Amino acid sequence: MKKFISMLLVAAMALSLAACGGAASSTAASTAASSKAASSTAASSTAATGTTGKIALFVGDLGDNSFSDSANRGIEELKTKGWDATTIKTGPESNSDKYADIIQDAIDDGANYCVGSSSYHTMMVDLAKENKDVKFIVFDDQPQDTDEFPNNNVVFILYKQNEGSYLVGMLAAGMTKTKVVAVDVGNDNPVIGDFVTGFIQGVTDTDPTVKVVKATVGGQNP
Repeated sequence: MKKFISMLLVAAMALSLAACGGAASSTAASTAASSKAASSTAASSTAATGTTGKIALFVGDLGDNSFSDSANRGIEELKTKGWDATTIKTGPESNSDKYADIIQDAIDDGANYCVGSSSYHTMMVDLAKENKDVKFIVFDDQPQDTDEFPNNNVVFILYKQNEGSYLVGMLAAGMTKTKVVAVDVGNDNPVIGDFVTGFIQGVTDTDPTVKVVKATVGGQNP
């Protein structure tokens, strides 16, 4: 999963180069399936032309050994491909009132690509209206309406987290010696719910006799 997110970030850069040039990008960016198809084509085009740029990834912090670190590995890979790439720490959500200023500072410093998760959705859409020549990539999210493409310079990336967790569930079912496995998540929301569903399905398809225990912060549901 971590490697997948890193590869996704690289593909997202290539997708934005092609998608921001035509009206078809709104449709391609709004669904996971079409984003994947468009990014494959765009990636080949980008590799052939050797296009690079200055890109900034925004994360709350690094060191989570998960989401943010995975995205940062994508930035590190872009560096090897000639991009001027950097990861900017914006701080916790309690600092969210400063996110827009932090992103704008990166733009003023020359960034022509800005990448962030769903936490930066609103401010990136707003900044896209003011910075028409900058491309904005929001991953783990989708547009709320067509007004979010005023300058055709915003791309949304979705991925099927249930597919990755399905494989983890298969692995867990194959490794358990007690016939009991657990999935521990930070909180319940639609994305996490989809992740858990994939895990459970992977377990039950591999060995229906294995019991799955779901644990969440503040509670536990057998």
